[in-house]
Amino acid sequence: MNSPVRPLRKYLCPIVLGIAVFACMALYFSRLHPLYITNTDDWTYIAYWRDATPIWEDWNPTRVLPEILMPIMGAFGAYVVMPFVNDYVDAQMVSAALFVSLAVTCYVLCFYHIARQRLCDRDWTAATLSVLFLVLHFLMFREQQSDNRHLLYSFCVTNYFYYTIPNLLNASLAMLYAAGYWGKEDGLPQPTLRNGMIALCVYLALLSNLFASIILAAVVGTSLVIRLVRTIRTRGSILTYAKHNLVSIVVIVAWFIVQYYEMNGGRASSLESDTPLLARMVTTMQMLFSTVRETNHWCDEFIAISLVAGAIVCIRHQEDASFRATLRIMALQLLSLILTVAYLCVVCASSGPGFITRTDVSFAVYYVFVAASLFGCAVVLKRLPPVRIALPILTLILACSCNTLGRTYMESYMLSVAPQTMRAIDRDIVSQVVDASENGKKKVDVLVPKVSGSPDNFPFANYGGDKARNALVVHGVIPDGIQVTFVPSREKAQSYGIKQ
Repeated sequence: MNSPVRPLRKYLCPIVLGIAVFACMALYFSRLHPLYITNTDDWTYIAYWRDATPIWEDWNPTRVLPEILMPIMGAFGAYVVMPFVNDYVDAQMVSAALFVSLAVTCYVLCFYHIARQRLCDRDWTAATLSVLFLVLHFLMFREQQSDNRHLLYSFCVTNYFYYTIPNLLNASLAMLYAAGYWGKEDGLPQPTLRNGMIALCVYLALLSNLFASIILAAVVGTSLVIRLVRTIRTRGSILTYAKHNLVSIVVIVAWFIVQYYEMNGGRASSLESDTPLLARMVTTMQMLFSTVRETNHWCDEFIAISLVAGAIVCIRHQEDASFRATLRIMALQLLSLILTVAYLCVVCASSGPGFITRTDVSFAVYYVFVAASLFGCAVVLKRLPPVRIALPILTLILACSCNTLGRTYMESYMLSVAPQTMRAIDRDIVSQVVDASENGKKKVDVLVPKVSGSPDNFPFANYGGDKARNALVVHGVIPDGIQVTFVPSREKAQSYGIKQ
């Protein structure tokens, strides 16, 4: 009879890894850099609900994932967290931190699963590589003593749900695809719950964000091209090729349909520029290359050495099936960068070349180097087991390099204020609305800080009063029946230390 301890021992490593990553990320996003509501978009989407299908000519026709996940987060904060913390603003912050932390944890565990099943023969080696995988995301752009960004960074709660979480989902699916967990040349998948969950994740990944969905589409598209070339070289049947790659073809067709929906959406229609598209594409490419100069030299050196060493080991030992498979994974991911960079240059040129300098957009490019380098590192460790002794030390050195003597990373706020100041502004807004509601008022002018240089006073936009009111009504903080108007105030701005 099998001992019940054996199954527990089998899952002990990923359980410990998952708890550790989740705890660290929850601490980061709730205490070190708390995710407070910071702008009118945050107030809007924590209570906005949409259909789980594309909406023709909507402002965001295909952003299904963020626009169903964010209101779930808002409701979770209001109805689950708030009874424990007894504060609406803190409850929303904790809820956002938990959701983002869970997404990062799933992303790291996905890498662990691939590393353990495809690359490493030891649980704790795969776990240490997974920790290093996460560390490199924080080290990538750590170049200054303070106000650095990292690959998981975004500048407000809304963008964590619109950019960061879609990035993590698409990257996870792309890594699993490259590693052969789904989308293999075997025609239709078996009708199992596992495949159904993969289909759901692919659906949500494609209907999340254009900048993120290219991560998955580029890997699948590159794989289809490689398989097509192989079919033509061997004079195989195109029909057989199509049957064997039906899942991948469906993914690409669905991705093109998403592009068509977005091209006819409200946001795309609002983008106009007098500058020729080609000139904007050149500017975008220049800006992308400029971000390379902002990367951390320790991170650059580790990635370069790991990629070269891993490739050499794989090429020299191609008689080993696992090394050949790893080389294919690395090559597929790196080749997919051609499509990714080309697509980002076109989309960012249309939206505004400056988009490419945001880490939650350029994530599609840089995560590939992080993942591929760790695959290369795993190959070296497998071929040279004694090197494993140095892995924990290396991980510690790089992890410590993430920190500085200053405030290492930027806050996720559009204003340059401290977390306690952002919390005070949010609580003041809520307090003014709640007090007016309790006093039976039908209208209330809520004083908010005036923001210089912003025509509509964003992030506390002039039209934001009803957005905040709607969130408070939906979450049961106040009853319906009050009209809220945001009124910019210089006095409020000065009291919070916001420069005019």
